[in-house]
Amino acid sequence: IYRDIATLQDYGYDIEQKEGRNGGFYLLDNTFDPTELRILADAVSASRFISEDQAHTLQEKIGSLTNQYEARYLKRQVVVQNRSKNSSNQIFYTIDAISRSIENDHALTFQYAERNANKEEVLRRDGQIYTVSPAFLLWANENYYLVAYSHKDQEIRHYRVDRMRHAFESQDPREGLDLIRSLKASDYAENTFGMFRGDERSVKLVFDKYLANVLLDRFGDDIPMHVVDEKTAFCHVSVQISPQFFGWLCGIGAGIRIESPKDVKEAYQAYLKEVLEAQ
Repeated sequence: IYRDIATLQDYGYDIEQKEGRNGGFYLLDNTFDPTELRILADAVSASRFISEDQAHTLQEKIGSLTNQYEARYLKRQVVVQNRSKNSSNQIFYTIDAISRSIENDHALTFQYAERNANKEEVLRRDGQIYTVSPAFLLWANENYYLVAYSHKDQEIRHYRVDRMRHAFESQDPREGLDLIRSLKASDYAENTFGMFRGDERSVKLVFDKYLANVLLDRFGDDIPMHVVDEKTAFCHVSVQISPQFFGWLCGIGAGIRIESPKDVKEAYQAYLKEVLEAQ
């Protein structure tokens, strides 16, 4: 047996030996190495919109891509706050409908759900059917979003995938393709705060240099930064002006300010005044 195993190894089969009580020889799958599979399993476990039962099932499937010894280490749980308790597979059917609509260049129809103060799920707009032209799926703020062109509003809108209900591929062609094609998915989340849209503007931010890493994490490593003095630097960023953007600035504190444009600076001051007066 040992000679046969050595022959297989000479032919390129990745066979390893495990020592110990349950030891033996096993054939490794070269498609993924153990670290790659562990990252995939942890990503599944950390997804808030996937229920605990669904996460366990997916981890079992990921574990089947390797040997039984490595699979044991993939089942560790990542602690996730506010994980979905809905064990329905509806979100997978929704993602499938979105993918098919994009692939076939078709519109998508669905209903949109939200929860009221009694924690009951209700359909928004009395169950009205939404018709959109999907652009792409985006992972942001620990949630899965569909970025799409709304046929009714004739503009780009965002929809939480886990809140979409009864999603179906329509036979109608997609609309707003010029607008959809102008979107750059890789930059989209950096410019959009809290997935709330607003007018996109170029804003000059002046900040204490110790906050440089905060801005790089938010806007990416490509934004140019300019040092003013030993304490201060500034940068220009393209952002969508919204209360969520102002809230992000407010959360950072006095170490950052809007230098220009003037109307955006005044809008931020009005936002801060309104918040203070409400307290």
